[in-house]
Amino acid sequence: MRSNYLVNQKGTFLFYILLASLLIFILFPLVWMVLTSLKSEIETFKVPLTWLPKKFTIKSYFDMWSYQPFGLYFNNSLIVATGTTILATVLGCMAGYGFSRFQFRGRQVLLITFLTSRMLPTILLIIPFFKLMVKVGLYNTHMGLIIAYTSFALPISTWLALGFFESVPKELDESAMIDGCNRLSMLYKVIG
Repeated sequence: MRSNYLVNQKGTFLFYILLASLLIFILFPLVWMVLTSLKSEIETFKVPLTWLPKKFTIKSYFDMWSYQPFGLYFNNSLIVATGTTILATVLGCMAGYGFSRFQFRGRQVLLITFLTSRMLPTILLIIPFFKLMVKVGLYNTHMGLIIAYTSFALPISTWLALGFFESVPKELDESAMIDGCNRLSMLYKVIG
């Protein structure tokens, strides 16, 4: 009995050693990046390397914001990410609800098409998207980028919503319709 306990303790100890080693391996680049960002430019390129900065400075962070328009970049990313998230969620929920509640011809083919479209590399769509955006006047706009990103996110959004709506009983729909809800208000008020 005592030997089994020691074997389990030894295995647990080795597991934690392996886990700590993996954590150090993963976190080292992040720690090195932060420490290097706190060094002066001269100290960054000094040979031999120094692990810790001799004098901590945050000048590089101020330089980053003053030499490049990172505020504009951040604002653009925020607009595009928010717009894409909202649009993909709304459209994915409506598509997932439609696939969950209605039986129609080509339903399975369309679902498989949605799923297999995620298997294609998105790089294949860059040139067609570019030509389309130039043609419709959405080149170099937030809306063009939101539409492009939404088209990449919509299949997975639809599949996630479909999985959720499949778990909601259809009797809720019927009860809501008896109470006077239409499909859209039922989706918003009852199921969502």
